[in-house]
Amino acid sequence: VVNAYGLDISEAGRISDIAFKTVEKGKTTFPQLASSVGRVAPIAAQMNVSIEELFASLATLTKTGLSTDEAVTRVSGTLNAFMKPTEEAKKKAKEMGFEMSAAAFKSKGFTGALKEIETLVGDDTDALGELIPNVRGLGAVMALTGKNADDYRENLDAVTNSVGAMDTAHKKIANGISDRYDQSVNKIS
Repeated sequence: VVNAYGLDISEAGRISDIAFKTVEKGKTTFPQLASSVGRVAPIAAQMNVSIEELFASLATLTKTGLSTDEAVTRVSGTLNAFMKPTEEAKKKAKEMGFEMSAAAFKSKGFTGALKEIETLVGDDTDALGELIPNVRGLGAVMALTGKNADDYRENLDAVTNSVGAMDTAHKKIANGISDRYDQSVNKIS
């Protein structure tokens, strides 16, 4: 993530906090994130998807029951639908007053594009399917809007405000180990 987003290594702590919050809010683990996120991070960085938006989407998608690997594949599918929209998708978007392009997506941001699609399409899954014909990308959009939109926004807020999350968790683990050690010593005594 640091390399894909062109960040300084000093940002690694912030990325760790965001990853920890993603594990906490979603249904994933650090090893699962580590082995998968590298496949989507370069694309996300190119499309101006913030690190927080990326990880919030992964937390939300894994919470709906997808594996981390499949969540990454679906986010990639969504981004690819905007990077290389089909002619049919461009036409449908234009009819709806929406621009289906990488430039439009970058200007709105990931969350903004999702919100606009949700507003324009509503419950019309056929129209949504015409905008996002990639089945995996469509699945991500459907899972991040509608009834799950609030969950995505809550996860986005959580990862955005995750400063110190890793330290807090580390202290809880250390205190837990220390408490168990003290209990063991007392039992032995």
